[in-house]
Amino acid sequence: MQLQLKDLPIGESDITKLLTGNFTYVDKTKYVYEMARKPSKYFLSRPRRFGKSTLLSTLNEVFKGNKELFKEQWIYNSPYKWEVYPVIRLDFNTAKDSDLIAFILGILRDVAITYGVDNLIEFSHENYDLTFRNLIIQLSRKYKKHVVILIDEYDKPILDVIDDIEAAEKKRDILKGFYGVMKGLDEYIWFIFLTGVSKFTKVGVFSGLNNLNDISMTKQYDAVCGITEEELIKTYKPHIERLANSQGMDYITCLAMIKNWYNGFSFCRNATSVYNPFSTSELLDKQEFSNYWFVTGSPTFLIKLIKKEADLDIEQFDGSQVRQSDFDSFEIDNLRLTAILFQTGYLTIKDYDANIEAYTLTYPNREINKSFKESLLNGFTKHSDANTGYLFKIVKALKSNDLDEVIYNLKQIFLNLDYDIKVSKERHYQNIIYLIFQLLGYMITTEYKTNKGRIDAIIQTQ
Repeated sequence: MQLQLKDLPIGESDITKLLTGNFTYVDKTKYVYEMARKPSKYFLSRPRRFGKSTLLSTLNEVFKGNKELFKEQWIYNSPYKWEVYPVIRLDFNTAKDSDLIAFILGILRDVAITYGVDNLIEFSHENYDLTFRNLIIQLSRKYKKHVVILIDEYDKPILDVIDDIEAAEKKRDILKGFYGVMKGLDEYIWFIFLTGVSKFTKVGVFSGLNNLNDISMTKQYDAVCGITEEELIKTYKPHIERLANSQGMDYITCLAMIKNWYNGFSFCRNATSVYNPFSTSELLDKQEFSNYWFVTGSPTFLIKLIKKEADLDIEQFDGSQVRQSDFDSFEIDNLRLTAILFQTGYLTIKDYDANIEAYTLTYPNREINKSFKESLLNGFTKHSDANTGYLFKIVKALKSNDLDEVIYNLKQIFLNLDYDIKVSKERHYQNIIYLIFQLLGYMITTEYKTNKGRIDAIIQTQ
């Protein structure tokens, strides 16, 4: 009789559904205990679709005192006191409305109604910040408890329009007024937890909130999101065995292949490497190795930023070095692209040199390496669907040493270049050539120097 496997948590981040339904769940409640046991203010940066929303959902239920929900998890038998706090939770993942203030007020109104204080608060579009302030105070006074504030993807409204500086600054100013309210209300607030991608200096969070603890690159919380290899084997072994059987390979070989495709994310020096939770679940559900996270977790703003950089050397991403200060703060009109690539999950920490205090970054795994380059190539062209056919023809021509056919198909791809992109510099075209042959699996070297001069690119075949 075949064992009935638990469901995989695809598209589900609500901890109540995960723990009461027939879902697999990687227990992260030990991390939650460490955070929730004392008054604190935290910030966590992680890529999209990496488990941040589930973490906030867990914190939400813990602060509501829902102990019995966690009876099979680590925190249930921990020393946690399970006090009940009023919780204000905002999820900017869903902020698709062009009127950001109206979106904020809508959530605040729902919270006020839930806790029965809506009659004590004026919901004013002009004074949305005061609405937030009054909600915090009224909740604390009514329940005679400090308030917990959980904010998911705090910077998403800015990142959604980051290619339009004027629009991004307007969103930033709205959020600055909103987040700035939390400063000076320590007597009413017990706990704050914010998630996001980057640390925008002028958004009123990192300069406004005293002692905001950024745990993004700390060893203590390196695996708070994502799946470690130990957790993968413990939680998903029956699913991996099923995958191995469907792929016609043994368990160890299958595990190694999963690691090659979806592991490799390291968020601090000497970190525990983690698997992408979304891609891993998709793989075990669909029983096929493919690019899952990139399709749904890839932020479009990043491709737009890269397309604007005419003199950018894409080949240098892999192995690039950055300092700690590069991760610490950003301005809308002066983003550090390599650091952004790390925070969005396209690059990860490979090494740290203490002598020069620099991190070396690399692509995490096969999924990211291939998908990122493919997305960039398609971003540079107007008809991305046509590229696939030309790429196949280039491979066929190379195998038959037909260089004229190679050149012809390269020209067809260049004819599809997006005319809105800055193309005045040679580097732009080198990037496209580099991406094409990387995607085809060939070793390519650009700017190769010889004693007779410089070669733009060398493609090495068998």
